[in-house]
Formats: sequence, C-alpha cells, structure tokens
Amino acid sequence: MAPTYVVASPDGKMSGYAIDVIDLVLKGMSLPQLTPILIAWDAQIPALQARQMDFLAFDLISEARCKRGTIFSAPYFSMQDALYVLPGNPKHLMGYSHVVQNPDVKLAVTTGSSQEAYALKKGVKPEQLVKVPDLQAGAATVIGGRADAYALG
Repeated sequence: MAPTYVVASPDGKMSGYAIDVIDLVLKGMSLPQLTPILIAWDAQIPALQARQMDFLAFDLISEARCKRGTIFSAPYFSMQDALYVLPGNPKHLMGYSHVVQNPDVKLAVTTGSSQEAYALKKGVKPEQLVKVPDLQAGAATVIGGRADAYALG
C-alpha cells in the first residue's frame, strides 16, 4: 500500500509524504518550513493570486486555465484518472466514454478539477456532473446514491 499522500488530523495538522517532500525541498534550499493549510480545489489559484499563500505545493494540474498568472515547476509526479464506484461496479463503468454513452449516469467530480474539465471535453454533459468539494464528499456522493461514480486522479 502506498503511504498517505496528505491527511489532516482533527486539530488541522497536515502530514503525509507530500508534506515530507516539500519540507525536504525547502530545507535543501535553506528556506524555512511552511505551514500547510487546507483549501478548496477551485480556490487554490485565486488564493495564490491574492497572496493569501506563498505557493501551491502539490495537486495542481499544469493546464492552461491554471497557468494564467502563475509559474509552474517541473512536474514531479504523474497520475491517471480512475472511477470510484460501488462494489461490483453495478453500472459497469470503465471510463469517461461509458459515462458519455449512458446519459442517465451521474458522475461526481471535484469542483474545478482536471477531471471535471476532462469529463466535459470527452463529451459528458454538464447535467450529468455532480460537483463536490473534495474526495471525501465524492466517495460519500457515490455511497449515498447521488452519483454512480466519482472521477479522481
């Protein structure tokens, strides 16, 4: 099993291997350790541009809509999208194309995410999307029956 990417404790302290990597990079550059904060996916670029934070350390996809007014480092990881579905995959969904082919299927996506943009680009209709604020809400949306799948990457 992979180590935890990022997790927030009940008191708000962030930990995980992404936090550890950033701490090591900053230390190697003789820069002070920063305090990680939780922020909604679609609020990251506006908060950065409003100087409410110093930088976005991870989870930001280098795509045109994100690049306006920002500078990106070299990529340090890659990812693939996946669909979170109920056990047994009752609707037999294997990717965005299956959602496009079945207009009754509801797909949960994190608001402002690359998965939202990609789903629309692949032909998923806006009315098929159920927008959620984060991964936990995406999973809960599927478990609760408000969506048939949650696209994540």
